[in-house]
Amino acid sequence: MNREDCIEYTIEHYPELAKKGWLYYTSQRRDLKDSDKEGWAREEDILRYTKGWNTTHVSFAIWLNSVREDGTFNRNYYPVFVKTTKKKTLIDLGAIVLPKISIWELMDI
Repeated sequence: MNREDCIEYTIEHYPELAKKGWLYYTSQRRDLKDSDKEGWAREEDILRYTKGWNTTHVSFAIWLNSVREDGTFNRNYYPVFVKTTKKKTLIDLGAIVLPKISIWELMDI
């Protein structure tokens, strides 16, 4: 997924986390063991891949079930989120709400 797809997916399926600046990145299988490194997303790899998104933290949300594209829950997977500090991404997620200024209010000044 590219950044725009991740933003849309996060807003649609995890709106509360989106408002806190967390961006959905991927899902991970619950039953992976330490020996199954190939299918395992590691924190340092995720931060390296999302470096252009100004990510600072990774959250393996094992308390949540992953959501499929059709909106159904997948109990075998959990979502992985990244915390971003990129202002445009935060605005798109709804974590930063810009004040709406009326042109008429500006003209009264």
